[in-house]
Amino acid sequence: MISKVDQGSVWVDADDSCDEPRELLVDAGWLFLLNACVQYDRDRREAANLRKAAALRIGDEAGHGEIKVTITRGASTPGLPF
Repeated sequence: MISKVDQGSVWVDADDSCDEPRELLVDAGWLFLLNACVQYDRDRREAANLRKAAALRIGDEAGHGEIKVTITRGASTPGLPF
């Protein structure tokens, strides 16, 4: 993100640029989990497990505990697709 323009040169705010890749990873992780649920509902268990594994890896890489907890909580809760 561009935060300031100073006499023709562009400065990027370091805080904004460092958070963006992580936010994209987190969003991708949630989308993989959503897609895993859809695949599970369509009775495509192998595809659902692949998406769930991708979400877990993204959660690890992004350091996002909520994605990881959602997967592990689902594994131990009856009625949830994981």
